[in-house]
Amino acid sequence: MIVAALASMMIGLFVSTLIDNADKAMPILVLVTMGQLVFSGGLTSMTGRLVLEQISFLVPARWGFAALASTDDLNVVSKLGNPTLRTDPPDRLWEHSAGTWALDILIGVVIGVAALALTTVMLRRIEPKVTRAADAAPAPGAAGPPGFGPGSIQGQPPAGRMPLHG
Repeated sequence: MIVAALASMMIGLFVSTLIDNADKAMPILVLVTMGQLVFSGGLTSMTGRLVLEQISFLVPARWGFAALASTDDLNVVSKLGNPTLRTDPPDRLWEHSAGTWALDILIGVVIGVAALALTTVMLRRIEPKVTRAADAAPAPGAAGPPGFGPGSIQGQPPAGRMPLHG
């Protein structure tokens, strides 16, 4: 579940990079959280539902819940010993095997890394340009930062200012 939580956090960060105001982000993040609940496969089965199953593959909660279900063998446990209690088909992502569990965790990590990459791209897009010191150097004869003009001693505060000491 830690993988699903981290991947979901990355999706939340990605959504926050798309919006300029926290007031606009909250309703969208609530919708994303509700989507995670619906598409996790815990509330309703995603198996055999053509479009819903494919959409659920993009949701980290689906893979986190599938890893927990695989650990607990939820396909068998959900029947509670009575096969007639569960009418939907068993979820193949919930099979009780090390390979299925590893696949569930791996896909959750991949979704988290993809969301982190998208977040990084979006942050770089909105990040202000940083100028280099050589590019920001004043032209000859132009005034530089206070205390660094001609006649000032390097490391000394400009006249009229008190040095700051801890």
